[in-house]
Amino acid sequence: MAEYMVVSDIGDWILKNLRSKLCPEPLLNPQAIEFASPTDENSDYTLGIFFYDLRENLDHVNTKLTPTEDRKLRFPPHNLVIYYMLYINAAAQIGVKSLDAQKIITRTAQVLFDLPTVDTGSFRGTTGQFNEIAKITESRLTFDEKTKIWSTLNKPLQPALYFEASPVFIASEKIIGEPKVMKGTYNLSETR
Repeated sequence: MAEYMVVSDIGDWILKNLRSKLCPEPLLNPQAIEFASPTDENSDYTLGIFFYDLRENLDHVNTKLTPTEDRKLRFPPHNLVIYYMLYINAAAQIGVKSLDAQKIITRTAQVLFDLPTVDTGSFRGTTGQFNEIAKITESRLTFDEKTKIWSTLNKPLQPALYFEASPVFIASEKIIGEPKVMKGTYNLSETR
């Protein structure tokens, strides 16, 4: 179970993997890949990673309280899904030709498909109480859903990759005091 930093840790893990596998081919410079919004006008990067949503994973809700080290009970962790969009930066100072953009997007998809899981238990602030393997999967968005994302950003629809990471567990800070009975011992003997 992780603290709140796990979301940025997963983003950093994705960024490092893309930089190591997309450079020097098809991108020359690792700094050509950045976390940014498609609305950023003054940024000079080629491939943008846009963290656009974070939701509770309602398909897998845990209701089990977990014991703490000081014999209290912690509420179940929050199970989250992180949503990312990877796109070519149309506002880059050094423009990208259409064929090069296709190569970059295709290679990015290949890398992400080959990195299907991330062990979040290895990040700082994790307790190792849960199976902390997040899967990196393609978000199967419809054309209309993709169009809505881009129109919300006031940008025309562009080719992009949509991925998600889940399950991502974040520890609850809600703790209940000591339970009334932790262990009971009974000695039954007959007395007359």
